[in-house]
Amino acid sequence: MKLLKQRLSECVRREGAAHLDRCEQLTRRYEASVRVCQWNSGPNQRPRNVGDIMSKEAAMREEQRQQQA
Repeated sequence: MKLLKQRLSECVRREGAAHLDRCEQLTRRYEASVRVCQWNSGPNQRPRNVGDIMSKEAAMREEQRQQQA
């Protein structure tokens, strides 16, 4: 997440007024990583399940358990 934030800030500085078009993919990737991140304390203490990522991971783990058994 820190790397994406750094790359995004560099892109915005470099592109200037055209950063909305040229840094769009970096912005989307950074926003998605922020949403997926889990907070460890405070009122927002819950996993972010954007795009059903956590459900897919749980399904993959279950498949691995079944294959091992």
